[in-house]
Amino acid sequence: MAAIPAGTVKVEGKTVTVEPFLMDRFEVTNREFESFVKATGFVTESERIGNSVVFFHENARRGLHPFEVVKGATWRHPSGPDSDLRGKSDHPVTHVSWNDAAAYAEWCGKRLATRAEWIHAASGGEEGRLYPWGDEVLPGRRHMMNCWQGTFPLEDEGLDGYRGTAPVGTFPPNGYGLHDVAGNVWEWMGERATVGDGPDDELAMTRGGSFLCREEAAPGFHACHGYQLDRFEWNPISNGNDNIGFRCVKSLPVDGKK
Repeated sequence: MAAIPAGTVKVEGKTVTVEPFLMDRFEVTNREFESFVKATGFVTESERIGNSVVFFHENARRGLHPFEVVKGATWRHPSGPDSDLRGKSDHPVTHVSWNDAAAYAEWCGKRLATRAEWIHAASGGEEGRLYPWGDEVLPGRRHMMNCWQGTFPLEDEGLDGYRGTAPVGTFPPNGYGLHDVAGNVWEWMGERATVGDGPDDELAMTRGGSFLCREEAAPGFHACHGYQLDRFEWNPISNGNDNIGFRCVKSLPVDGKK
């Protein structure tokens, strides 16, 4: 974990003080999540439900919606029952709901970050920038994150080396030594909100964007700039799509108190 110093950030126009804390340098990987499952016997929501949402690059060319609810898609089988984790032990775990992520964090003696903690940590000590590394998406034409290059969802040119998730730590860290706080997978926050009485009305915040965030989009789709530091989404806590993952944080004693 990386040590994140105390600081202040702007959250919805208010200045919020952030106490020092520790944050995982990387998004939780398939290998780490597997250790949790083996130790506890935990069953994720997608496994209990029997399906999850998967993005298929080729669908747009066939006139189909790129996102599909796939029977048998789980963290073990990220593209469906015929897929597996071979070669992806160090990729971020996906198809995990907010509840799954919170259970893993509790098992580790950690928790999910608040939005103020995440903004402060992801900025690397330089609040007010568009990205964790500055204000240019490609400084010196260097790819700093795993995201979509091209017109979404028609063609991902894969100029950053990946079409889909990348192994954690592939791209440069920010000023606090945190990798993938922009791109790769969205990350669950501790923040939750209730907007109604339906099964999908209990929401939690995600931040950081994913491999599907992009600058350009075809008609009918929006340009998702989720990898910008001020962007976020709210998702039903039961969601476990193939572009959502998480990392954990841990509080530090303040003024000698535990």
